[in-house]
Amino acid sequence: MFSPTLRIYENLSHVNADIIKNDLAFSAMLTFLPAGLLGLVIAALIAALMSTISTHLNWGSSYVVHDFYKRFVNPAADESTQVWVGRMTTVVLMVLAAVLALYPVNALRLSICSCKSERERVYFLYFVGFGGELMPLRK
Repeated sequence: MFSPTLRIYENLSHVNADIIKNDLAFSAMLTFLPAGLLGLVIAALIAALMSTISTHLNWGSSYVVHDFYKRFVNPAADESTQVWVGRMTTVVLMVLAAVLALYPVNALRLSICSCKSERERVYFLYFVGFGGELMPLRK
């Protein structure tokens, strides 16, 4: 689509030249896509996010039903009861995740406090959700 790194330098002249490397290729590619393809890429990214969220909710629900409910609460539960408990667990996990997402500062402070050096704090912020794959890490 676009070949050399030289072309990236030209089109991303506002970006510091020291940080333009291969990991910036995806971001650079997005600047060349027409509106329709860009929309398709965004739709694919949203679909991947939705799939990941769905998978984690199903895993959590499965853990609660099989490892907790069936084992300790109601060992004789039939399948329909397990399905109902799984659905309710999914709803509870989704609401809990949405509520916890409103308070990232508290979790961030808790996690940053466990970092021993400034470098560890920078790497933590970089990799734990502040655009680790989208923004380049400076030295």
